[in-house]
Parts: sequence; C-alpha cells; structure tokens
Amino acid sequence: MPIPNKDSIAGRLLQAAEARTWELGLHFHSEVSFRMKELADRGANTILAVAKNKSDWMAERYARGATRVGSGAMVVFVDEMAIARLTTPDYVKTYGTELRGDIWTKVHDVLCPLWPIC
Repeated sequence: MPIPNKDSIAGRLLQAAEARTWELGLHFHSEVSFRMKELADRGANTILAVAKNKSDWMAERYARGATRVGSGAMVVFVDEMAIARLTTPDYVKTYGTELRGDIWTKVHDVLCPLWPIC
C-alpha cells in the first residue's frame, strides 16, 4: 500500500480530536478549530518527514502506526482542554461548552514541548 498523504493523515488526526470533543459534549470555538487543524497539519508533516527516510515497506507501516499514536495524542489534547475548562474559575459559567483559545494555549504550552506532533 502507498504511504498516506498529508491531507489523509492530518484529517485522521483532526477527526480524532473532533470526535472526542463531541463525546464530551463540547465544541471548538472557530479559533480553536483553526489551531487544531494547524496542529494536525504539523503532526502529519512530522509523521511524513520521518516516514520518507524509511524503506517503502517500512514507511507505509510507520506512517499508519504513527497516525494511530498521533490520533491518541490529539484525544489527550482535547481531554486536557476539557480539564482546564473545569479548573479555570468561571470558565464554564462564561463559555458553557465552548473550548476557546485561552484554554488551547494553556494546554499547548504544557504539552507541546514534550510531543513530537507539535
């Protein structure tokens, strides 16, 4: 099988985050939707950069496996935003079920120095 392309990988990463948001009964503010798409694009680029240095046989397997791991990382990112939403004073009262940019930035600043998808 061929290596998945960037759009396919990024789409799967973003889909995992959106599905988790829906499962939690939350939704992204438009700014956060844009940032999550950028995060998924960066993750896809990172996955493909590593895959291209592998043999054809291994590259496809690596890309698919890394996409599964990256999808899990996107779910954790959403989970952390949901927790931050609950622990930020008056956030739920002010914004309800919406995940906004300030929460995204708070989680990004903690997780992304550690994560290769960032």
